[in-house]
Amino acid sequence: MENVVRTVWGLVAVFLSTFLVIFLPYLRERLMPWSMFLGFGLLVLLSGWLLYQLQGTAIRGNLKFFLYLTGFSGLLAPVFLILHNFVYGIFVHFFGEGFWRATGGDEPVLFLLGLVVCPLGFLIGLIGVLISIRG
Repeated sequence: MENVVRTVWGLVAVFLSTFLVIFLPYLRERLMPWSMFLGFGLLVLLSGWLLYQLQGTAIRGNLKFFLYLTGFSGLLAPVFLILHNFVYGIFVHFFGEGFWRATGGDEPVLFLLGLVVCPLGFLIGLIGVLISIRG
């Protein structure tokens, strides 16, 4: 249980630092792109490590659910953002630069999953973990 809690706190630190670099212009101008890729890599590794640690543990009930929610949200946020860029580039490559203008915009689903849904899931999971540990 102690290792799981340490991993969760590591995830919190990496998640916050990565998304602060994305959302704060001052940090974005000075630290992008290398810090974002480093943060995404650490986020994926720590999330995977958390999910691995949860296999076969004695943790049950709501705490396990919220730990899984935190782990999967942290793992999938960078994956969805990278997939968004990949899908955008593939469509431009195969259908030309005017494809997205002709269809009325961009590919929003993976972008919204990576930038809105997964961070919200991470925060809900984190709050649930904190409440479950305290109560």
